[in-house]
This record gives sequence, structure tokens and C-alpha cells, in this order.
Amino acid sequence: MSSGWLSRGDSARSPLSLRLCDVAVVSFALWTVCCHGVVVAGGNLQHLIALFSISATLTLFCWHRFRSPAPVETHDDAPAPTAGLAARAFRIAALVGGVAVALTISPEEHPGLIWWIVVAVLGVAALPFVIAETPVAARPDAGILQEAILWGIGAACLCLALFVHRPDIDDSFYINLAVAAADAPADTLMARDTLLGISGLPMHMPAHRIHTYELWNAAVSYTTGIPTLYVFHWVAAGLVALMVPLAHARLFRLLTPRRWIWAVAVLVIVLVASGETHRSYGNFSFVRIWQGKAIYLFFFMPLVYAYGIRFAMRPNATSWALLCAAQIGALGSSSSAVWAAPAGALMAMCCGLRPTPKGLATFGLGALASGYVLIAGWLLRGELQPMLASEIQAFAFGAQFDSALTHVFGISRLLQFGVASVLVAWACWGEGLARRFAIVFPLAVWLVLLNPYWDGWVSGNLTGPSFWRAMWSLPAPILMTLVLVSPLRFDREGNRLMNAGSRIACVAAVVAFAFFVPRYSTVSSQNGAPADMGIWFGAPSLKIPASNQKWAELLTESVPAGSIVVAPPHISVWISTFHDRVYPLQARRLYLYRNAAFLGQDDTDDRTAMTRYVGGLASGSDPAAAFRRGLEHFRITGVCLRESELAPASRQVLAESGFRRTQADPEYEIWVRDAPDAG
Repeated sequence: MSSGWLSRGDSARSPLSLRLCDVAVVSFALWTVCCHGVVVAGGNLQHLIALFSISATLTLFCWHRFRSPAPVETHDDAPAPTAGLAARAFRIAALVGGVAVALTISPEEHPGLIWWIVVAVLGVAALPFVIAETPVAARPDAGILQEAILWGIGAACLCLALFVHRPDIDDSFYINLAVAAADAPADTLMARDTLLGISGLPMHMPAHRIHTYELWNAAVSYTTGIPTLYVFHWVAAGLVALMVPLAHARLFRLLTPRRWIWAVAVLVIVLVASGETHRSYGNFSFVRIWQGKAIYLFFFMPLVYAYGIRFAMRPNATSWALLCAAQIGALGSSSSAVWAAPAGALMAMCCGLRPTPKGLATFGLGALASGYVLIAGWLLRGELQPMLASEIQAFAFGAQFDSALTHVFGISRLLQFGVASVLVAWACWGEGLARRFAIVFPLAVWLVLLNPYWDGWVSGNLTGPSFWRAMWSLPAPILMTLVLVSPLRFDREGNRLMNAGSRIACVAAVVAFAFFVPRYSTVSSQNGAPADMGIWFGAPSLKIPASNQKWAELLTESVPAGSIVVAPPHISVWISTFHDRVYPLQARRLYLYRNAAFLGQDDTDDRTAMTRYVGGLASGSDPAAAFRRGLEHFRITGVCLRESELAPASRQVLAESGFRRTQADPEYEIWVRDAPDAG
């Protein structure tokens, strides 16, 4: 079967959505390579912007100067070979058995049994449907209507990202990286910690030095004058949310070519509906889309899958370059991509190949597209392993496997549906790349990353102590989507009754999933952010609780830039995200304690105690005296004090230490003083 439509780069006739994804991937990959070069060379943001501008101009010139004409497009819409009676019976048995297993066997009680059942079912399915079967691809449906619907879905996702506010305290560090670069564009990038203002303090996690998405936001802020917080929460959030459906459309054009627009719409519903846990796939999507982890998961990885399949089925220089660029872009968004992006690329290529000499040669050539990312991972490994070694724990057999599933799926109906989708998504499709995808990906992830027999090795060498991140390589939302849209397989050209019935069945399945499978959606009031920060609908604004934002900003504005301040934990965490930076004693406890070896345990504990004390929580036998000593030791110039039982004693200490109250309401007060002498 010919699949010549896969052989093209993209001609002028290609839909804008396809071309925009490719341009975004290549541009961000180029940005990432420039960032890494500048960071290694000890350059600054101004150097980076200049280097990228020159590189982008040269790349654009070379593209227009040396590109070859697009080949004539050919395609063959013939269906894949019809499965025999035995294969059909096996699929039906797998469907029934998979649902029964998911409903009756608990991963917590029987992790080993669940693991072996999935490996056995998918391993057997791989023999006739992956190893023996020749992969085929049909030309996807195309037309103005489908493209218009796709852009409509993208616009809806953009609105969702801007109007739904679910704060996340990871912003304390990630946005601070961009703020620091934009505030001091002549300073060396990624050279030191920028949270606490301590000379010589290293970044709390070396892996973050390969991040480039935060520096992109810094460059936008620096060149436009838009405050960095707004660049993240408005510009980046809106742009990436718009691109998520476009990226998945490129993948579903391969997997479900006649029903790809339905699959994109259903996938968006699956993500929005799946709140359930803080680490669910849904909570890493539109309600958190301005962070690099979400961009890596829901923009770059679907494109890694699409480009990997495309290269395997029709290898050429353009496909190889796009596969390489998507992985580099993923790396710039999240350090987890050092292992997850190559894994995704290799699995995707397996979907489009058979284990023949030609197929293996193509696989080897495609694996070279992961070279840049793998080299970066190897260089990071030496720094990270000694640092994280103390955090790696030993677990009972199957405990990490169960924990990974429940961290992402929860412990209720979504867990059952997720396990069922892993088992039966392939059986819901009678032919094509969707079936191969639904066999290869879960089987490979189960065998390698979620294997309870060597989960200690996976933690020690790939995921670190957060073993649940192995689930990021399991495209569960895509598998769930394949299950939910599978009734559309029964569409028949010219048979209106059959077509109407299949579409009604699909809509009914999606509605049933949204209302009865997850316990609550990502936009539910039950899906509030951790630390009681909540979730709310409202006009586009900063994704920070209004009171926390107000007092963090007031404290920042009350003292000179570079001052040391102390505030309650829920306010202190946001101080590092504002321009004209001041330095909190503790931005976030997790980040502070990763630098305990550098700061000393006493200093680290004192910073935490001071932060808790102004929030109304005492520790030690004489907290007021400890507070007085801390004000002088850390040379504090600004304090945000919360009304509590400790407040009267705190006010007395502040007044005696030369502070004056400048702002107050029934809940908070701000006290400031001139900077203490250096001596």
C-alpha cells in the first residue's frame, strides 16, 4: 500500500494547523540549542536573543534557498487486510476479559497480577498485529469544515486556559528564572540560585539548567516590556492551549485518519473531565498549561509520536529533522524529556515498522534523532545521581507500580477505566495504526518503565524519586480517546442509519465517561490547587489567589530591590515572581532544603522557623526571642505579618528593632525599616 502523503515535508497546500506545528517545533528547538550554547559559554539574555535572531534568519534563508519542490501527492485509501476469524475472536475475548480484570482486580492488592495480565495480553496481541502485520496508513479526511472545527476547538482551549485559574506553587521557581533573566539581561544565565539572593548559592536542581522555556518567557518580557508573570499566565498559556489540539490533530490524522477531528474533540473532553488527583493527566493540561511540564506532555510529546510514526513509514530528511526537533523542544520544556522523549520516539517508530532488515535499519537511523537529548541526559546524570541518591528508597514489590497508577488515576473509577483502556484500546480497533499504537506504547511502558521487577533501577537512573513520572510515557488520554471514539469505526459510506447510530454511541460513551468515571473534573470546585489555594473562573488575570498576590506585591514594593524579607509561607512563595526582586527567607521549603548542605542545617531551619512564625505558627521555647535574633542575623528589611496569637509579641519585637508599620488590614500587616548596617 502506498502512503505517499506521508512523504512530503509540507507543501503550500498543507493545512495551516500542520505547518504551524512544524514551525513552532523547529523554532523552539533552535531556541533550545541556542540557549544551551549560551548557558555553557557563560552568556546572558542579550547574547541569547542576538544568537537566536541570527540563527533563525540563517535557517529561514537556507530553507527558502535550498528546499526542493514537494513531490506529487499520492495515496491509497484501501483498508488494511481483514483479520481472520481467530484474530477477531481473540479481540472480543480481550475486550471482555480486559474490562473484567479492570473491574475486579485491584493494583494495590495484586500489583504483580495486573502487571502480568497486561504484559501477557498485549504481548500476544503484538505477534499478529505488530510483528507480522505490515503497517499501513490512509490519507486523512481533509476539508475546510474539519480545519475550521479544529481551530474552534483550539479557541475553546485558549479560553479555558485564560478563564480558569488554578494556582501552582511551582511558579515560585520557574517564573523566577525568567524574572531574574529579564531583570538583569546582562547577567550570566543559569549560573546560580536567584531565589534567595545568596552569593555563590547554586541552583537547587542542576537539571533545570537545560530548561529553555522559562528563558523564552524572559526574552518576551524583556523585549516587549510585559511583566513576566503576565507572559506566563496570559501569553504562553493562551498560545500553548491553542496549540494542544493542533498537535494532537497531527497525531490523530495518522491513527484515526477518517475520524481524527472526533478524536481531537474527545481527547480535549477527556483531559478537562479528568481532575481526580493533583497529578492526573488533566491537571497537567489546560489548568496548568503555562508550565513547561504541561507543554512537554501535551504539545511536544504528541508531535514526537507523530513524527516518529511518519519517519518510520516514509523515512526522509524532513521527517528525521522534525523528529529530532520535537525531542529537543521537549527537552527545553522539561528535564524529564532526557529519557521520556527518546522513549516516545522509539515506541512511535515501532508503530510504523516491522522487524525486517530494512525496518531495523530505519529504526537505527531514527534512533540517531534522539542523540542530542541522550547526550544531554548523560551529562546531567553525573550531577543528579549523587544528589538524588539519598532520596531513592527501597519499596516492597509492586508498591511503586501501584503508587504510580494511583498518583495519576486515583483509586476509584478512573483507575479502573485507565487500566481497562490499557488492556482493550487495541481491541477496539480492527485495523490501522491506532491498533498498533495501542499495543506498542502500553506494552513497552509496562515492560520497561513500570516493571516492578526493576523499578529501583528506573528510579535510580531515569525518573529519580518521583517514580510516578514513568506514567508520563504512557499516553493514557490517547488510549482512553481511542476507546471512546471506537464506535465510529462502524461508519459506513452511504448508510445514514449506521452512521447516525455510531455517532450517537460515541457521544453517549463520552458523556458517560465525563459524568460517571472521574470523581470530578479539572474545572470543578473540588479540584482546587493544593495548599487551599482553590480554583475559580474569572476574567484573564494572574493565576495567584488575590490576597496572596496583593500582599506579596505590596511587600515587594515597600522595600528597595535586593532587600531581604520574610512573609508567611503562602505569601512568601509568590514574592520571587515579581520584578524588582526582593529575596524571601524561604520561597518554598522544598527548594530551600535541597540547598541545606550549602546553607547549613541551622540556617535552613531558622529560615523556615522565621517564615512560619510570621504566619502565626511558633516553634521552640522562646519564638519571639528567636524572631528578634533572626531579624538581625538575616538583615531583614521587610516583614509581612499575619494576624494571630503571636502578632502582639511580634509587633513589639518589630517596633523595638526599628520597624514601622506601613500597610495593614484585619488579616495582614507590612512592617519595614532601613537596611541594617553591613557590620
